[in-house]
Amino acid sequence: MTQDEALEAFFSSLGNAASSGDLSAYVEHYIDDGTLLLPRRPPIVGHRAIGEFFDKFQSKLELAIDTYEQLNIDVLGEVALVRSQGSGHYLIKATGEKLPFIQNYLDVLRYIGGRWLLAYHAGSSSNAGPSVWDLEWETDS
Repeated sequence: MTQDEALEAFFSSLGNAASSGDLSAYVEHYIDDGTLLLPRRPPIVGHRAIGEFFDKFQSKLELAIDTYEQLNIDVLGEVALVRSQGSGHYLIKATGEKLPFIQNYLDVLRYIGGRWLLAYHAGSSSNAGPSVWDLEWETDS
């Protein structure tokens, strides 16, 4: 499999894991010490921490993606930089409130053992109004 084919397979598999809610499959798309960078949050590092974050996320929020577009991909040997944008809404399960979102993403992937893996996934909100990242949904209350 070429790097381009592996990159295509990576995004297909990642999308399937994300849309199905399969946390373990999603986390396996990160290198062991992969890092998740989100607004107003400290870096979330490693499979366990990323899995725990998304487990809490799924218990409190539901994500509905309306659009997702890869804006550009630069492959530099065994590193790929991917810039993308998505939109949709978050459903706050406790209240039923829907918060629309527009997010910009920058991913750094590494080509290891014939497959691409996330080293860094960074997201930033482009919302004009309140964002899910402004809420205290991570608390147990």
